[in-house]
Amino acid sequence: MYQGEEFQRLWEPPGAGNTLGRIKFVSQSQYAIYLHDTSAPRLFDEHRRAFSSGCIRVAKARELADTLLALSEPETVPLDPILEHSETETLPLQEPVNLHVTYWTAWIALRGH
Repeated sequence: MYQGEEFQRLWEPPGAGNTLGRIKFVSQSQYAIYLHDTSAPRLFDEHRRAFSSGCIRVAKARELADTLLALSEPETVPLDPILEHSETETLPLQEPVNLHVTYWTAWIALRGH
């Protein structure tokens, strides 16, 4: 911290309009990268994809959540009642799931440059 300066924490409350959507998948990444749903699914139709600030927007977050919970729980946890309210709720997996991410940046260079 800088002496004499106050730092503010930016926080967006959970709910249907939250930028991260209704579901966030937290990983043990040393880089604090997580996967998240979106409140703007139309962005997946865009050619330009740089709408998230470092984390990974998941097109079918609900399907991924259902799959991960089914792998972890003997009886699947029903998400509908949880998603109906706007309280934050954490559902830990019983066993960790490996997450492998590959990110390639590509660009077009003019010939001869």
